Amino acid sequence: MLFQLWSSEIKNFSIEDVEKNLWARQAGLDDKSLARSVNEFNLAFTKYGINSSMQKIVFLALGYAETRFKLLGEEISSFNSSKSIYKGRGFHQLTGTRDGNGFYNSPGPYENYAKAVGNLNIISHPDLICKNIHYAIDSAGWFWTDPNLGKKVPLWSSSSNVKYIKFRAIYFSKALGKPLNEVSHLVEDDEKYFWLQAKLLNGYPKGEKLEIEPNGWKTRKNAFDILKNNVFEFNIRCKGNEQLNFNTEGRAPWMKIAWEEESKKLVETGSNKEIQKFFNGTPYEKSMKDGSTNESISWCGAFVNWVMTKYGYAGLSKNQDQYDTVRALKWAEWSEGKNIGKPVYGAIAVKKRSGGGHVGFVAGKVGDKIVILGGNQGNALKCSKYNITDYFAYMIPNNYPITEIDYNLPEYIGNPSEKESEV
Repeated sequence: MLFQLWSSEIKNFSIEDVEKNLWARQAGLDDKSLARSVNEFNLAFTKYGINSSMQKIVFLALGYAETRFKLLGEEISSFNSSKSIYKGRGFHQLTGTRDGNGFYNSPGPYENYAKAVGNLNIISHPDLICKNIHYAIDSAGWFWTDPNLGKKVPLWSSSSNVKYIKFRAIYFSKALGKPLNEVSHLVEDDEKYFWLQAKLLNGYPKGEKLEIEPNGWKTRKNAFDILKNNVFEFNIRCKGNEQLNFNTEGRAPWMKIAWEEESKKLVETGSNKEIQKFFNGTPYEKSMKDGSTNESISWCGAFVNWVMTKYGYAGLSKNQDQYDTVRALKWAEWSEGKNIGKPVYGAIAVKKRSGGGHVGFVAGKVGDKIVILGGNQGNALKCSKYNITDYFAYMIPNNYPITEIDYNLPEYIGNPSEKESEV
């Protein structure tokens, strides 16, 4: 979808160009990949109730006008906001509170968001909003929907003696008092409500009726039209606010890394560097590289840690005991995750075995069995069948929302092996 929005404006713009140019002007961004951005949008949509097609269209169009999918932090300009500590950052340009000198040097929404997500470092390090792709997109979802921010249409009165207030009350009567995300439902039948959303997002000064367009209106409306007509094909596929998925892929995006490794059909040889690399960042890295240790030691935990850290989580690497990075059972205590008790695609499954534990990723099901993609299964990296009850923990990241649909595991296509040695 991001590709379609971008390529609709630029002739002969390929998906490779998007991969190369997405967030190109944002220095220090931790992940500029298209797949990661798509997944973060999916997460934000689920977490913040941006569910219907029109809600997604409006949210994306307004954010696109702010960033053009290139820059997530406001550049220095003649505007005071650009020179402020809490300048506009993120997909919807989260901005602080203005002080007496006209600068946005009071955290305001930054502090509220930091408390909402449990990371107060955002207050002292506001650049996290434009350098961490999760916060860049998640902050936009929060900013757009949080009921405490006051992002609602005012309750203008049609009986007011003030002309502009009376005009707004009558002209935008269906939207009065509604949060902007709910106003998106009205846009389906009357696009004047998109104009209102854009206006309120950047300020609707006293005295104005319709004579001054919202900031960046041409860009906002162009993005809206592209999303509605070309991407979602709204009038054909989504009329009535039927939900249309942002992208049918993107669930458990760390699995893309796991599957790439599985495709290599890695088997222990005593000198397999492709397996030994999983120990990078662990106490065994040096001995693996100098040959004094090889992959014959248990490596299922090292594989899971390698995948999750490569995707962007800290994994078990921040544990005080660095040997935890190779301990399977420690994944049941993962500080960045939670145990949901049932398997979903991509969940980190943890089990006990004689003398230790085993860990891998839920890859699907075959009949009444689950399929686990894991290392050290029969001395190889592959998919194997297990009973659901073999595993006592099914961990997912704390910031990864799931729905009831996720519990309907996909059928595994292939022939997974039977349970084998995990030692």
